[in-house]
Amino acid sequence: MTDARNYEKTVQAAWQAEPAEEFMLKESEMHAQLTKFQRQIKWRNILEYAAGAAVLVVFGAYAINLESIWMKIGSLLLIIGTVFLLTNLHFRAGRREAPPDFESRSFYISELERQRDALKSVWLWYVAPLVPGLIVFRIGVHLSELQSHPYVFDAVGVGILGLVLWLNARAVKRLQRKIDEARQLLEIDDGEA
Repeated sequence: MTDARNYEKTVQAAWQAEPAEEFMLKESEMHAQLTKFQRQIKWRNILEYAAGAAVLVVFGAYAINLESIWMKIGSLLLIIGTVFLLTNLHFRAGRREAPPDFESRSFYISELERQRDALKSVWLWYVAPLVPGLIVFRIGVHLSELQSHPYVFDAVGVGILGLVLWLNARAVKRLQRKIDEARQLLEIDDGEA
């Protein structure tokens, strides 16, 4: 009888030890995914800030040097819109450092959700602030007749804004899949515990 109980305790101890090792493996994998994700956010934002700086320089020069009042006002509106956009990028979708006592999986999921939510509303805080400046600037271009085919450039501009919205909608779906996968792993662990 003692051998049967010892065997039972040994099997039970081995079984109970297994999920903890699995948990540690999943936790380290999640930490690696979090680190990779944070690196991607950092570089995405650096590119966005660089593009924003270029817009500020170019349209700042336009505001100073162009003669058309419409184009000057449009340039100033684009500068204001870009500053608004970059500020929102920093606060809504900036890279956050993990707290010292964090649990990788829950922090990773919260970061995925935060980025997803920021991208869901990108039309509001990223695209919309640029539209007034683009419209006023394009009115100035049409009135000054600086281009022989201004409507082609209008179509390209609308196409670029549409592309930004489409790419962000795809990113939202990708982030949602990652969130679902991470939550599923979390539920499996909770069920095993």
